[in-house]
Amino acid sequence: MSFINDGVFPGIDVMPVRLGDKVRIRIANLTMTSHPIHLHGYHFRVGVTDGGWVPESAQWPEVTVDVPVGAIRAIEFVANRPGDWAFHCHKSHHTMNAMGHEVQNFIGVSENVLSKAISRAAPSAMTMGTDGMAMMGEMKMPLPPTRFR
Repeated sequence: MSFINDGVFPGIDVMPVRLGDKVRIRIANLTMTSHPIHLHGYHFRVGVTDGGWVPESAQWPEVTVDVPVGAIRAIEFVANRPGDWAFHCHKSHHTMNAMGHEVQNFIGVSENVLSKAISRAAPSAMTMGTDGMAMMGEMKMPLPPTRFR
């Protein structure tokens, strides 16, 4: 479970900013797993790592920044695109929930019924089962050949 300011979506505060504001978000990971934090609608620059402030000439653009266990990152961008933009962890088991995008959550739905409905719209789609990503560990998918085997 990921917490933002001691809350879990939807019980978190929004981050209102004015058009044109320079925004700096500091992210401290106090959990026991890394979190790839993703911001929709913007490219940002990583301005702070555990090593301190990153000189502007050395900052790099991203849309997702990994925040390791016990680490701090700060991202910066100019709010030049009006709208509500999602800001969340991109771990696969976190993205399997609705993530606050008003997307229906299908975990627990009959896989057969869901697969038939999805295959009509996207014939090559693969449903994830009734337990989110848990079934992926049971699948025996072949690995691509490599020159190291």
